[in-house]
Amino acid sequence: MSSRSDKVMKVLARYQRDGGFIELLSSVEMADPRQKEKLLSNIENENYHWANEIRDKMLNVHRILSWPNDVINTISSNLPDEVLATFLCSLRPVVWERFLRHLSPSVQEDLRGAAQGLSPSEGELNAATAFVIQKTRELVLTGKIPIQEFDYLLEVQPGIEEILQQKEIRFG
Repeated sequence: MSSRSDKVMKVLARYQRDGGFIELLSSVEMADPRQKEKLLSNIENENYHWANEIRDKMLNVHRILSWPNDVINTISSNLPDEVLATFLCSLRPVVWERFLRHLSPSVQEDLRGAAQGLSPSEGELNAATAFVIQKTRELVLTGKIPIQEFDYLLEVQPGIEEILQQKEIRFG
């Protein structure tokens, strides 16, 4: 019979290959807040270096909102209107403007009206936020958002899996 840590190790071991770090990072980013903390705790129990690197590279709404307006515009222009409207419900109205600025006045008005008319559940807000983060990660990975120009600490080094494996070997 395997212990709980063996199961965690088997999960983490699946990601210790080229591209695995980004895959695991994306899974953590997509998790709802409670699941995210549990996942991070499990990863940390297995490998401190992986957990720290994931925490350092994770996208979140606060970090995204600190980015330049043109980047926010790129993100919002790549979101479906219904997701953007639901996501806006989780933000203060003054922050909405950063997501709506690039849209035509009629679309802005439609989205404001849609967002004000919504009463999304916590699950719907979490799903919309996860979608925004997922789309943002996709835009970063495809080079449509040049992360190295304004938040270089989020950039994931090529071969990060091997680097983390070496840290584990050298430092435990």
